[in-house]
Amino acid sequence: MRNSNIDSRSKELILNFYSNCLTRGLSKARIVKYLETLERIARFFKKPFDEVTKGDVAEFVRSVEESDYSEWTKRDYKLILRIFFKWLKNSEEYPEEIS
Repeated sequence: MRNSNIDSRSKELILNFYSNCLTRGLSKARIVKYLETLERIARFFKKPFDEVTKGDVAEFVRSVEESDYSEWTKRDYKLILRIFFKWLKNSEEYPEEIS
């Protein structure tokens, strides 16, 4: 991720999320899946995650649904986005951006 072309704020947030995943004892494979997916999502948004709006998320989900990805890949993108935003907003409920 150090050489990726995402904004520095999103990198910082992803690295903080990584630390949280380690603290929760998630497997290395799961953490790698989360990080790789979040990096791809960050490239789509082209702005820091903490500036993403509900409309941005809807546009992202629409693009995923219209893609040629397998159903499992589509599911993973949406699931990881929800997990990350719950962490980002420090919420037990799904934040407004993804509900």
